[in-house]
Amino acid sequence: MKDVETVEEELVELDRNGVPRIGGWLRLLMLSLALTVLGGLGDLFAALDALRGLEPEALEIAGPLLRFEAAGAGVAVCLGAWLLYLLYKRNGLFVKAYIGGMVAIHVLGVVNLVWFRSLVTLVPGEMAALGGRVALGIFVTGLWMWYLLVSRRVKQTCVR
Repeated sequence: MKDVETVEEELVELDRNGVPRIGGWLRLLMLSLALTVLGGLGDLFAALDALRGLEPEALEIAGPLLRFEAAGAGVAVCLGAWLLYLLYKRNGLFVKAYIGGMVAIHVLGVVNLVWFRSLVTLVPGEMAALGGRVALGIFVTGLWMWYLLVSRRVKQTCVR
């Protein structure tokens, strides 16, 4: 029979060490973090590929931006993997690390967008698409932050 503990009218399943299992919306958050890692890898390889394909004249102008994009993608990959590890281990540091890390990733995204916009004249629709991607990421992260701060399940799960 499984170990079950009732806390504040919620059933939380415990693992063999007596620590609550990851369940509910936290599983979706883990998927979101895994997609962040995969998306960051895709962005990293795209930026590195673009850097290799640049002509020497264009490298002076676009090189720093592409290096910044590659660095930001590398940060997203490392941070996403670290956050996945913290959540998997149910570390109490997870909520603070998630909030700080996601704010940093989105600040890098906004800086990248503004820098890109200063170098390239875009059709308004393209700029709206890029801005919409950044805004959607900020909105979704805001929802996850709210959930992490108010959820009883998170408070019961991230206890180590």
